[in-house]
Amino acid sequence: MPMLRATPAVFPTLVLALLGVGLAACSQDGELPPASYDTVRSTLERQAPAAEREPLAALVAGNTDFALALHRVLGAQPGNLAFSPHGISSALAMVHAGARGESERQLTQGLEFRLPPPALHEAFNALDTALTAAPAPGRPAEETFTLNIVNAVWKSVQQPLKQSYLDLLGRHYGAAVRRLDFARDAEAARRTINAWVAEATAGRIEDLLPAGSITALTRLVLTNAVYFHAAWALPFDPERTAPAAFRRLDGSEVSVPTMHQESRLPYARVAGTTAVQLPYAGDRAALLLLMPEEGYPAFEAGLDAEDIAALVEALEPTRIALALPRFEHGYRASLVSALEALGVRDIFDPQRADLSGIDGGRDLHVSEIAHQAFVRVDEAGTEAAAATAVVIGVTAMPAPAQPVRFDRPFLYLVRDLDTGAVLFMGRVVDP
Repeated sequence: MPMLRATPAVFPTLVLALLGVGLAACSQDGELPPASYDTVRSTLERQAPAAEREPLAALVAGNTDFALALHRVLGAQPGNLAFSPHGISSALAMVHAGARGESERQLTQGLEFRLPPPALHEAFNALDTALTAAPAPGRPAEETFTLNIVNAVWKSVQQPLKQSYLDLLGRHYGAAVRRLDFARDAEAARRTINAWVAEATAGRIEDLLPAGSITALTRLVLTNAVYFHAAWALPFDPERTAPAAFRRLDGSEVSVPTMHQESRLPYARVAGTTAVQLPYAGDRAALLLLMPEEGYPAFEAGLDAEDIAALVEALEPTRIALALPRFEHGYRASLVSALEALGVRDIFDPQRADLSGIDGGRDLHVSEIAHQAFVRVDEAGTEAAAATAVVIGVTAMPAPAQPVRFDRPFLYLVRDLDTGAVLFMGRVVDP
């Protein structure tokens, strides 16, 4: 299935292309130059608000529920899965800022947004500030931990924007508006946006928007990029990595490189589910691993934010002998059908979409939401990146270690420890 669907020729459109990548991607643009652009900025600088506890908790809880709902829909297809819930929610929040009427209501409900504007956008700003802030006093500034979250807006030279929308993007998302001539050279504009994404993700995402995804009818592209690179607080010894059996969902087994370590790690076993949390250097984020004893599909389908919170609450430092597959995998899909399944429909309909908060008119709609992801977990740590583009166009002797083997399908979440925000999420059913 192609990632981007054809756009009706008479309607300016909006396309969301969401992508998360952990390692290298191949550029298919050759040596052709990007387009030049100039920048239009709001007179309002991005605020750096303090993260108030209640609105931040409401935003993170809603985002987590949306992440799990989206995971259930995407997970109906077989295979491994990886995506960035935070990146997707952030990009769609910028669309939400321009939606009105039924379009806004559907986005609010489908995305589990539980704060009214402007509190919603203030909370997104506070969350990004908290996620990317310098380490707190007493917490080491680790060079082995990187988390970057950036936004940008690319508009057609022919497309007007309401000053209120421009100000909101600048104040709460730090998104400067860059003007491109999509009508004159759509492919050059595409290369420009892809170059920005590649730079924002340390070169890990080089072809976010494929050829043909930008046309003369394109009016606006909203981009969000997330880059994460962190070393383990307790790295695995590569010399201990060895082949071991992993049981797939269908019961067959495959031999995969499996990492081993004996350490005191946060561990819990609740109602037949094993949970292990691997902290990253700097103690700012961690990888949460969840594996049911049996019945993985039912476990995944029934998991909610309260279940995750209960498992996290139950974690206790325990000496375990951990066996974890080394894995890397990518994922690419359209999210339009998934969002429609979650009740977000009108923004995709040229006749019903109301994005009048962007330009005051009713001729814009979303033509596509595409997502691509890639995550690698190895002996040293985790590297992942995500990008979103919205195109609008038109010390005693220890006791024996508890053996914990992730040798069957499991769920993983890269979480910020202070806020609980889910940066990346996925499942491994075939390493």
